[in-house]
Amino acid sequence: MNRADVATLLGDVNNQKFVGGILITLEKPTKPMREEAADAGRYESKLWHDKDYPKIQILTIEGLLSGKERVEAPPQMNPFAKAQREGKPEKQPEML
Repeated sequence: MNRADVATLLGDVNNQKFVGGILITLEKPTKPMREEAADAGRYESKLWHDKDYPKIQILTIEGLLSGKERVEAPPQMNPFAKAQREGKPEKQPEML
C-alpha cells in the first residue's frame, strides 16, 4: 500500500458523499500515507456532542486484533428500533 491508495479512498469517499473511510492494511502505514490521511481533514458529528472524527483512518490488522487500534466514529444508533405495541392484535379470521 502507498499514498495513492489513501488518495483513491478519499476520492471514493468524496464521490459517494460519505463522511469518512477506513483503510485496513497488513503493514504499518508509511509517512506519506499518514500525511495524506491527515490532509483529508475531519468531519464533525453534530448528533454526538459536536465531536469531530478523522475523515480517513488507516488501521492495521495487528492493531485491530491486539486492541491497540480502533475505528474512531460516533456511536451507531439502531434506526429500526421496535415501536411500542398498542393493545392486543386482532385475531385474523380463518380462510376456507
